[in-house]
Amino acid sequence: MTTHPKDALVRSVRTSDVHQLAPRLRMIDREEASAATGKSPLEALLIGVARSPASYSVLLNGKVICIFGASMSHIPGLGIPWLLASDDFYELPLRLMKETPLWLSRISQPYSKLQNYVSAENHKAIRWLQWLGFEFQRKVENFGGGPTTYWEFCMEVRQPSAKTLIRSI
Repeated sequence: MTTHPKDALVRSVRTSDVHQLAPRLRMIDREEASAATGKSPLEALLIGVARSPASYSVLLNGKVICIFGASMSHIPGLGIPWLLASDDFYELPLRLMKETPLWLSRISQPYSKLQNYVSAENHKAIRWLQWLGFEFQRKVENFGGGPTTYWEFCMEVRQPSAKTLIRSI
């Protein structure tokens, strides 16, 4: 459990967090969850958490504003990073946003590669993914059977060396 200014908190996800967040998801996240899974927001969150070795909730002033993790794929070594959030996500303190690479490192540990898809209309997510170092591979038209264009994004996972771990302590 990690606390931050403005009463922001990151903790391991709880089932109650999923039920709190699902009805408040951003519209773009509802659309992406539906396209990727064909399921309701609640079902998509439950699936993501169940298939992720580690998943986390972010709370701001006691309210769950996002849940994230990296689901196991049927392809060995491939993880599927995901984050579903409410509109309150944009109120996160800058310090917490800057810690995103640390959390990405935590959820990617079991994998050698991360890969997923993001709506081409989700400009903020695309900029954030680029900032994190993801590469955009190709455009996919009619992703999930819908009319929307998506980008495939991926990243090779580089596990930190012992030197890097010692310096971060």
